[in-house]
Amino acid sequence: MENRSFYRQRVRTALLLTAGVSMLAVSGFLLSQSAATVLEVREISVPLVSDIPQFERRISLLTDQIELAQLHAATRTGSAEERMNVFVIPDEVDLDRLVGVFDVVGSILREQGLLARMSDITLGDPTPSSEEGLEERLLTVQLAAHEDGVQTVLSLIKFAGLLTVGDLLSSGERKLLLQKTEEENPTGVIAMEQFLSTDLLSYARDPDAFEEQLLRAFTSPSFLKTLQDMLQSSAVRDARKILGGNIGNSLQKSALWPLPLMTLHEARIRAGSASGWFVLSLQITLYNRAHVL
Repeated sequence: MENRSFYRQRVRTALLLTAGVSMLAVSGFLLSQSAATVLEVREISVPLVSDIPQFERRISLLTDQIELAQLHAATRTGSAEERMNVFVIPDEVDLDRLVGVFDVVGSILREQGLLARMSDITLGDPTPSSEEGLEERLLTVQLAAHEDGVQTVLSLIKFAGLLTVGDLLSSGERKLLLQKTEEENPTGVIAMEQFLSTDLLSYARDPDAFEEQLLRAFTSPSFLKTLQDMLQSSAVRDARKILGGNIGNSLQKSALWPLPLMTLHEARIRAGSASGWFVLSLQITLYNRAHVL
């Protein structure tokens, strides 16, 4: 029941992403309106001469933050919404794309000596989902793989449907990071938002570059420890290891990222013919948008 609840939450999170990515644009608009009001009041009133330099610095800083927010919102809204609609929860399940993902993963695991056999995938008929507005299909596949290969496949299913670094973190972790950011350096909120909205595959392939860019805005040891603890979580480590390696490289080259939203419906595992090897049978739920008649 706990796993099913987790997967239902992921589906809802994916559905809400399209609405969520537009919130920053709205916030940027409201912030710009506030700045305009401040400037208007400043023109009407006559502040003390000694207050002008400090006041102007605040206005300049605010204006910079507005421009960054608006630019970032414009970049995120189009790309994230488009990728969500086309690739993550499409109108129709793209079977060719799906087969391509499993072919890439299977090929690399074979090269690494971690996969002995993978069956063809079978796809069931669409049925109404318990999530409003969606249909779902069961995908079935079986593989004989080393323990490390099994872990890789299961991790990829967890990454399916995720778009950004922030998607890897829990809502509590994201809230804590933003809270610590406001305490340490309020002007760093934009930098933190940009980091959390970084494309997950891009981050996994070059994590140091994105982390170093973020850390320029912060110096507090307590904040740095909080950030490093979260970046060392198992989900982030797995993403860097798997998506930052040959699999991520091949997914990008084959234009197979982001992965469609998948949740694990059932997994059965038994010992294989050699030590450390297993036979894994998977039933995976795929989602697409329901057709409205």
